[in-house]
Amino acid sequence: MKAQLSLEILLVLGLIFVFLVPILFYFFYQYGVVSNKISQQYSLQWIENFNKLIENVYYSGPGSLTITDTALPTSVNSIEIKHNQGSYLIYRFQDGTEIVSYFPMDIQLSGTNWRKISNTKLKIENKNGTIVISLA
Repeated sequence: MKAQLSLEILLVLGLIFVFLVPILFYFFYQYGVVSNKISQQYSLQWIENFNKLIENVYYSGPGSLTITDTALPTSVNSIEIKHNQGSYLIYRFQDGTEIVSYFPMDIQLSGTNWRKISNTKLKIENKNGTIVISLA
């Protein structure tokens, strides 16, 4: 009688684990997928807003500036500038991908190593047609 009861308990627990473990693995997998999509969407929105700030300062004319309290998205690994008939802002992500934004004006990043800056205030200033981005 005791052996039968313990065997039934083991069978019931075994069946529970057979169904529960795959469900939990699937749940955590889906959680990771959704989390990555949200992080990617936030990064794309941040880049779009940052590019609009740069354009707004440029088109406002020399002497204009804006200070933004921003947090570089965690998925963005670094920001780099390349010049060739304008400026290319290159946003590098942790997974190795890049987003390149082209601007017809000259842009300079000054005052810091633009790799993995954290929550900070950024100053975007138009100095005689050149956009200078620095820590505020």
